[in-house]
Amino acid sequence: MIYHPSLVAAVVVDDAILVIESLVKLIVTTKTKSVCNLGVWCISIQQFRAPFLHAHFDSLFQAVVHALNNPIGSLSTTFEAIQAVMKLATQLSDKMRDSSLIWAPPIYRRLLSFDKRERDMSERCLSKIKPIILPPPLVLSKELVKDIKVQTIHAWGWFIRLLGSHAMKNRHLINEMLKIPEHTFSDLNPQVLIAAQVAWEGLIDALIHPPMVVVTEIQPRRGMVRNKC
Repeated sequence: MIYHPSLVAAVVVDDAILVIESLVKLIVTTKTKSVCNLGVWCISIQQFRAPFLHAHFDSLFQAVVHALNNPIGSLSTTFEAIQAVMKLATQLSDKMRDSSLIWAPPIYRRLLSFDKRERDMSERCLSKIKPIILPPPLVLSKELVKDIKVQTIHAWGWFIRLLGSHAMKNRHLINEMLKIPEHTFSDLNPQVLIAAQVAWEGLIDALIHPPMVVVTEIQPRRGMVRNKC
């Protein structure tokens, strides 16, 4: 009923509010994937008028973000949540732009997903709602910078670990790589600083732990007597 404009127009306000409240409660409390997906799908196809959606944006937004964060870990839930984001973005572009700090990170982070389907869904979503988020709000850009720092530092720590003692053979490379965590010392974001205490641990692991030497015991030839000490 809520996807047909003429029927939605006939729904009294109290009934419409009840529908929204029921959907939100269903989405944020259910542990069943299919039920959550159905609830988010209803948001993605609803045809409520803008003034009504504006008045109840916070509740709808809470439900969509909950599904977008995907506590159930389902690709179909991700799909329905992204569809709902695109729907609300077309209906309430100003509200969605102002709140992009919250809903955009879970989408752009999926651009780096191992799952191609997640990457494709995220890219399609961002492409479709590009006019809403470009140029990006300053708060969104700042959040993205933090994300890049955290992910870069995590990767740096593993690169150093994997270089191991070989890193000491190329001091120029290490000196250049050290500039990355050095830039985080003055950062006020706790996540960046933590990502930095782990990267440095990776450096320490690489420099003080010697490489593992595998010793293969040579067996004596047949007929020879093996000496024992």
